[in-house]
Amino acid sequence: MNKIFEEKRYIEIDDCDLNFNMKISEMIKIAEQTSMHHATKFNLGKAETFDKGFGWIVSRIKLDIKKFPTYGETLTIKTKAFPVLKTLYPRKVYFFNSKKEELVSITMLWHLLDYKNGTLTELPSKENYYVDEEFSLSDFPRSIKIENENFEYVASKVVTYMDMDFNKHLNNIKYIEYSLGKEPSSFNGTSKIKSVIFQFVEQVKENEEIIFLKQKQDNGAIKYIGKKKDKIVFKMEATF
Repeated sequence: MNKIFEEKRYIEIDDCDLNFNMKISEMIKIAEQTSMHHATKFNLGKAETFDKGFGWIVSRIKLDIKKFPTYGETLTIKTKAFPVLKTLYPRKVYFFNSKKEELVSITMLWHLLDYKNGTLTELPSKENYYVDEEFSLSDFPRSIKIENENFEYVASKVVTYMDMDFNKHLNNIKYIEYSLGKEPSSFNGTSKIKSVIFQFVEQVKENEEIIFLKQKQDNGAIKYIGKKKDKIVFKMEATF
């Protein structure tokens, strides 16, 4: 079986912003969906994980954009999984247009969570679906550095039922939506975001409040953090 999985995806109007460019949150959502489709092909889908008390979670995401996909395009989405690094399951996802040009690449670190024990665990299947390539963690900073506490308020959000995913906490895509989504339309429409690095720190569960903050950097980047009772629950950096 081919260890590089691919599928087609038509970009719907709901995937896009007011300028018909695909939203960053939708890029990550599609990347996660394609990753799950790939895992299912190798007997690592719902029946082998969720139905047996395990769940996939993503702790870190790095998104690099060469060109924004737009409404009406049909993309080829390709993904490959790399050999396991302890409890880390690295994966890359690529978006190509009809001319076979790479538009977006997304690197993710996945984990398999044992719901009963609340601990990270190994795959239930020993079937090898990894490519024969090494993965370097240098793609990710060990931690997004927070140099000072001079952050600007963006928004606050109390987590509701509709915000949660199957892991019963605020879905990681929501962090990105609530951070970038609170910027004015001029920001999202004209700014050329080149990359986004996202780092999950701690769960935010139903009825808990998260405060979204941002800090502009001297190099033009913007750092975002989320706080729950003064404790950082996520970090994100967007570069332009």
